[in-house]
Amino acid sequence: MSNDPNSAEYDPKEMPQRALKKIKALCKGNGVKLDDIKTHQVNGEVVNCVGITHIELASEVRTENKKGQVVVGKLVESPEQIKQGIDESSKALLSSESSRKKIAELLMERPDQGFASHGEVIELDALNDVYCMHKPCNQCGGNSRMACNRCNGRKQEICSQCHGKSMIPCNFCSATGQMQGPDGKHTQCNRCMGERMAACPLCRRTGHISCRQCKGQGNITCAGCAGDGWFTDITMLHVKIKTLFEIDRTTIPNLVVPMIENNGGALVEKGHVRVKSEAVKRKDGGLALQYATKFPFADFSIGLGKHNITFSAFGYNCKMLKVPDFLDKLISPGLGRLNKAAQGEGSAADLIKGASKYRLLNKAITLGLTKSKKQAFMELKKSYPFGVSDKRLQQAIILSNRAFANVTRKPRYIGLGIGLALSAAIFAGYYLGPLRAKILPMLNNETVQMAVDLGLIAIGGVLSALMIKVVAKKSMQDILNDIGINNMKGGGVKTGKSGLYGFIGSAILLLIIVEITRHIGAVTPSWYPLK
Repeated sequence: MSNDPNSAEYDPKEMPQRALKKIKALCKGNGVKLDDIKTHQVNGEVVNCVGITHIELASEVRTENKKGQVVVGKLVESPEQIKQGIDESSKALLSSESSRKKIAELLMERPDQGFASHGEVIELDALNDVYCMHKPCNQCGGNSRMACNRCNGRKQEICSQCHGKSMIPCNFCSATGQMQGPDGKHTQCNRCMGERMAACPLCRRTGHISCRQCKGQGNITCAGCAGDGWFTDITMLHVKIKTLFEIDRTTIPNLVVPMIENNGGALVEKGHVRVKSEAVKRKDGGLALQYATKFPFADFSIGLGKHNITFSAFGYNCKMLKVPDFLDKLISPGLGRLNKAAQGEGSAADLIKGASKYRLLNKAITLGLTKSKKQAFMELKKSYPFGVSDKRLQQAIILSNRAFANVTRKPRYIGLGIGLALSAAIFAGYYLGPLRAKILPMLNNETVQMAVDLGLIAIGGVLSALMIKVVAKKSMQDILNDIGINNMKGGGVKTGKSGLYGFIGSAILLLIIVEITRHIGAVTPSWYPLK
């Protein structure tokens, strides 16, 4: 479909037929004959109006510092040149024809063409401007190396062994100046010649050694720049624009004004509104996008048998507005029957059959039996997006569940009785017969024995629940077949309280059987407190 508001593709006279078609689709099977649904009155027009999206700059300046002489963007020599370049680029963004064209194209190429965009901040990376400036390291002056802070550039440091004295105590005679000869007599040390001090072997009697930090070079790699010597200041003009939208409200129906202002872009994307956009220069020299806007709007009065409803419709896809909850009245007799079935008044089966003649209620029954309440409501709402209140949709699902609970109440308790009888037979066979006596030696401690016995309770509960569903499903399926719901997948009979009773009853039965073992001489479980 063309988005050009001057297109002759759409005939506004189609709107009543589209609206009537949507109303009939909702009413079908819900208590009114489709032939009785007629349009009584239509007041419609094709609305033409002008909208404008103003474009304001919202740019920001970002800076970062990198080691080394990096070249990115424009290389300048001073901060003043950066400031001058940023200022000139900012001024040119909305005055330069090339940048104005890029900005306008960015918006007009979007599905919504930027229509009704208000307060939106948009990044325009393609228009970013980058400057870089090299500066020497303030610690090494760009030399990448600096005087060694250990030797202060002298390349040498005081000897760590003699501490600059060039001599150390003679370790040959332990600084005594004498040595003991082979005959036991003391003689003069032939190393220090009796002086008790010897030349330092580390500095060779100079008192200094090569600086251990700079390895005798007198300088080290600059810690500030890690040897790069230079830094690069990078400044980026990060271009952003902010949109401001306005439209002439006086030419638009009141119902449509908030829709356009709050969600106008989506209306264009979905084809409800057609726009033709063009870039224009404002009186103050700024940039704006102007939209020739066009859409149909109509007020309707439609008769639904004895009921009349009035509503409005908008847009080329006939979006319904202010539609009353007319289905609430149409389905109220069916809801009344469901309510009686839920309350247990009369024959629940007959009341459900009567309610299911309404298509909406029939779907509510199906969803209520196969989905959770929330899922059922969401799917029902999808089928009936307007014309019926959420309260009635929720009520239909809840009453359907309660009505079927009444239908299956007696069969569920019959199934519960069958399940408990089968459980009692299993328990009796295990405890009163020879089976447990054979298995017991393999259960090597009391904890394992107790776990097996508790597992029997779970088996009994599951068996009871299964019997409840089997027996109740037959009675429920008879009704479902009568109302046209066959081969229903998922969901089905819900055991409710009867399922809980199955587990409780299984536990009681097991204790009764265990108590019997005490009186007939059978093996009583070791965990049983009354043995």
